[in-house]
Formats: sequence, structure tokens, C-alpha cells
Amino acid sequence: MTHSESDTRSKLIDPSIKDSGWLESKDPLDGLQQSINYAQRLKIDFVYATNGHKIYEHSLLEGKGSFIENYPTLDELFERKYSNQTLKVKDVSTYPFHIEGLKASILNQAFREKV
Repeated sequence: MTHSESDTRSKLIDPSIKDSGWLESKDPLDGLQQSINYAQRLKIDFVYATNGHKIYEHSLLEGKGSFIENYPTLDELFERKYSNQTLKVKDVSTYPFHIEGLKASILNQAFREKV
């Protein structure tokens, strides 16, 4: 008998994981400190923990956190991170260097081929 992916997970995989004691915790804060430790090493400003029902956001910039209703958008995170910086710094942080570098490389190659 063939199971769909969803059936396979719900009927075979999840029960096996549960019997082994490996299902995730119901408390969204379990494992938060480990996430904070990783974020500090990677210099990440915000950490999120969830159990699928509640979302906890911890700001490493402020050293505190709280439960939130929804994950922030990319624009909201960008504003939080760069709101106190000058326009020049914001421009540099969003400048598409990879695109400009590619253009320069193409122009350089074209110039070499003509010479």
C-alpha cells in the first residue's frame, strides 16, 4: 500500500519520533538560549523561537524579548537595524556591489578583447 507524503509523515514518521522521545518541546522558549548563543557568534540581531502556536522574539540589541503575534517583515527588520544610522550608511548597506562588480568585470573583459 502506498501512502502520500502527508500520510507517511503522520502515520509512520511522527509516531516513531514520538516513541523515541524526539518531538519538539511544547514550550517555545526551550532552546532559546542555544539560539541566542549561535546568534551572538554569527552577529545576528534577532532570534525567534516558536512551537507553532506562539512566537517569541529576542533582540540581542536590547538584550530582552517578548511574545509577538507575527514575524516581522524584511522591511521592518531593516528599519529596526538601520533606523539610527545615517543615510550614507544605509545606502552602503543596501548597495548592490555584486551587480556593479559584475558590470565592471564585463566591461573590463570587453576592453581587453578590443585591445
